[in-house]
Amino acid sequence: MTVLNAVTATSTWRFRNSPHPQPGDWCRASYDASAWRSGRAPFWHGNPGVGTYLGIPRTVTYFRTTFDLVDAAQVTAAVLTLRADDGAVAYLNGMEVCRVNMPAGVVTHSTPATRADTYGTRGPAAYAVKTAAFATGVNVLAVELHQAGDGSWVPGLATLTATLDVTVDEKVTPPPPTGQWVEYWSALFGGSSLPAGMGVITGPYGNPVGSGCDHIMVASNVTVSGGYCQILASREPITVGGRTYGWRSGMLDTRSVGRYFPRWLRVEVRALVPHTVGIWPGLWLRSIYGASKGEPDIMEALEVALASSVTQTLWLRRGETPTSVRKQSTIVAPGWHTYTVQVVPTTPGSITSARFAFEIDGTEIFSYVDTEAATWATLSDPMKCWDFAAQIYVGSWGGTPAPSLTSSEMLIDSVRVLVPNA
Repeated sequence: MTVLNAVTATSTWRFRNSPHPQPGDWCRASYDASAWRSGRAPFWHGNPGVGTYLGIPRTVTYFRTTFDLVDAAQVTAAVLTLRADDGAVAYLNGMEVCRVNMPAGVVTHSTPATRADTYGTRGPAAYAVKTAAFATGVNVLAVELHQAGDGSWVPGLATLTATLDVTVDEKVTPPPPTGQWVEYWSALFGGSSLPAGMGVITGPYGNPVGSGCDHIMVASNVTVSGGYCQILASREPITVGGRTYGWRSGMLDTRSVGRYFPRWLRVEVRALVPHTVGIWPGLWLRSIYGASKGEPDIMEALEVALASSVTQTLWLRRGETPTSVRKQSTIVAPGWHTYTVQVVPTTPGSITSARFAFEIDGTEIFSYVDTEAATWATLSDPMKCWDFAAQIYVGSWGGTPAPSLTSSEMLIDSVRVLVPNA
């Protein structure tokens, strides 16, 4: 089981601060709310310097946010956490989820909340969401926020905060390879320890002085249970070698235990990746002679650069400098995805030219033909050219974590290495 943060405390919502009624389908996915204003939660009245300012409060304000699910049948439970000033009714895909400080019966745009709420006197409350309310594809969480009367909103305090956590059962066994590929090696993370051919990296990997990162890798932050590998980044300051690190994180790889993979291959990694500012998860292939000789970045998530996206990058050595010869960012739905890189010769039997192809969920995102492949392909044993690594960095290109963030995790379901079926 895994928990998807489908709606977070800083998710982007569409909202309409209006005294007028909305169409009956305003809380459904079919409704077009593109003309509504947009802003990130939390929403405030009287304090435009924090979150999103709502403006002059009306009797009712309408909110909508969307998220995607790969398969609604995999949802086993969900919890909506809501805090409202004064009252609210929440819906998921048009189905009412809960009422906060609102009367029973039909609620219209002019229905007042049952009482004024100073907000600071009542904390957020959690409400179970029926699994039948979820849909495969686009889902809409909608909230109508009501005042108890004119002037009842408290200036300077948040009027609405909401989160939605969805528990899903998504363990998948990769199907057997077909056609031109055969399996060379795989990690399915059964049991309670890393499979043969995988180890952990410890120390300030990826975090030299001046890098802007704030992590140190520790073995205890890489664990295996329930069929998944968890890489955890936790805000636990530690001093090592006279240097203080604000976060402990984890990194696994195959190089540390001497496991390398052939020159021509296809690597498929199914993972649940965090999308959080300050947290920088990555899945890499690295040249046996170091990343400076060649590094296909199968996936990196840099939330500070583009929200809800992953970036795939091909680094190759050109002259004396590792160069990003091609990269592309793709917005992805919350949840599990399979990230893939494939390296094949453009001409069978030749090593002068190679084609790199990057995929997400079986769809090619981009490819690059390296006509200087001989500069890296001739450096090593053809059966020992690449190794695999997965980690979470904190800071630097990932941005600065919010002070309230205490941890973040990446889950890996499987890693599979295929080679051409000769």
